[in-house]
Amino acid sequence: MPFFSKANERRWLAIVWFVAAVVLLGGESMLLVWFSYAQKAFTTSMSEKKEGDFWQAVGSYMKIVLIACPIFALTEFAEARFVFQWRKWLTRHCMQQYWSGRCFYNVARDDMIDHPDQRICEDVNHFTSRACSLLMKVAAKLVNVVSFVAVLWSISPSLVVFLVIYSLITTIVTTLIFGERLEKLELKSRITEAEFRCNMMRGREHSEEIAFYNGGGVELAICSKSFRNVMEIASQQINVGFMLQLFQYTVEYVTVIMPYVIVAERYFKGEMEFGVLSQTAMAFRVIQGGLNVLVKVIARMAALAAETERIHELLTTLGAEADKETVATVQAPYGADIQAEVAERSNIGLISRVARSVPEKEGVADAPPLLMDRLMVLTPDRKYTLWRQLDLVLHDKESLLIVGPSGCGKSSLLRAIAGLFTAGDGRIEMPADTRPYFLPQKPYIPVGSLRDQLMYGNPSEVSPSMAKLEDHLHSVGLGGLAGRVGGWHADHDVDFASMLSLGEQQRVAVARLLCCAPTMCFLDECTSALDEQNEAKMYSLIREAVPCYISVGHRRSLVQFHTHVLKCLGDGGWTLMSPAQYQATA
Repeated sequence: MPFFSKANERRWLAIVWFVAAVVLLGGESMLLVWFSYAQKAFTTSMSEKKEGDFWQAVGSYMKIVLIACPIFALTEFAEARFVFQWRKWLTRHCMQQYWSGRCFYNVARDDMIDHPDQRICEDVNHFTSRACSLLMKVAAKLVNVVSFVAVLWSISPSLVVFLVIYSLITTIVTTLIFGERLEKLELKSRITEAEFRCNMMRGREHSEEIAFYNGGGVELAICSKSFRNVMEIASQQINVGFMLQLFQYTVEYVTVIMPYVIVAERYFKGEMEFGVLSQTAMAFRVIQGGLNVLVKVIARMAALAAETERIHELLTTLGAEADKETVATVQAPYGADIQAEVAERSNIGLISRVARSVPEKEGVADAPPLLMDRLMVLTPDRKYTLWRQLDLVLHDKESLLIVGPSGCGKSSLLRAIAGLFTAGDGRIEMPADTRPYFLPQKPYIPVGSLRDQLMYGNPSEVSPSMAKLEDHLHSVGLGGLAGRVGGWHADHDVDFASMLSLGEQQRVAVARLLCCAPTMCFLDECTSALDEQNEAKMYSLIREAVPCYISVGHRRSLVQFHTHVLKCLGDGGWTLMSPAQYQATA
């Protein structure tokens, strides 16, 4: 089990709590046996009206209570601590796999599994607590069975035989009739609950857009539909739960009288003390509870099975995605022949990414910031060709503007360069020391401080000075932003996404780029929400700060900030021209 492997640095603590819980469970079982004998002693003394023996038995009982109560509490404490360690490790393990590389992007893009966030946040929590609880419960019941079976066998072997046969039949019936139905309903319940929650969250995240469209009624209909699905599954669970509870109560209460019926004849003949009769009933209940444990916890086991399946599916998907050769990069010096490596990746339908290093000898030119050789880009499902046989070289102090009709594949080329789209052929080369930076049309604005905003995505270990950060904000026209949010080190996280307009968010993204100072950047309509004057100001800053960049845009005013124009013609076609040639086509 990975949780107990060397990969878990805190495994020793988990092992300590697990062993402690198991040992304490054994102690609980012994205490229950002592309780049965104490109960036998004072009930016998009462039936025989021996006051001295009665008070002596009560004293013995209270001594057991003083020992038992701390042990019972410590057992639950050790179990809770073990669950705490397990959940912490499993959640971190899932998050590390989910956020490693671009796994999270590929899972979302290809819709591989539903609601990975719910699986990591909720299913892991419920799984660890439920699994540990059921494990300890079953273990305790089995220990109790072992402890009490000798007691009951010494009193009435026929009762033991009856219990084993009866419990076996009820367990089989419960599993066959209710087990699979409950598990399927639990799985459906998880999915419908997640969809309902997502629909409600979408309304909160896009409240302004919905209000502009006056779309409250539409959103109500969408949420009502998903809620009806939730209620339909819940209704089915209630109906099945009723039948299960009817069966469980019948199994439990029909057998309450059985120990008395079976040993009554011996008691009436005087062959058995009254205290032995009560001890028999207690031993019978304990053993029955142990043997019928699956009958009582079948609903919880169905929920655990559903959680186990969802977490296993999550880890399997993430593991398979991490093992895929999707964004592998060929390392090679500039000028070296890499045709074999490129051919190998072409055979499996993947774009080759090459990181060129300059050999340590004179007379060899530096690798260009970007080279595309016979590049073909397909959609992730490989149904459509977006770019075909694209050849392009960009040198220092050069820039490229990608233009074309909406939906032709302009942004997809940037995704291919970033390694997000890998289906296709050909190769993309960049120097090994290149630090590319991507600015999307809608920047990601996390919750945090103003400094967090400007340093988000910055790979450098050395952060700019406060004065430099302030200069960058002033240069993009947001010099007063610090005052609006309570300073650079506000004592609370700020939700910038809801506070800033899209244009302001785009200017924050440009300030981020200036803080990062990349050697190359890719701009996907990153100034679309700005007026032409502010857009020109942003591009002037970018041109001064970045040696080489590629933009996607529609406005002809952007042409002046680029040395080349690549026009996407659709269906994989393209043409490369100078800014003057492009302007002449207007």
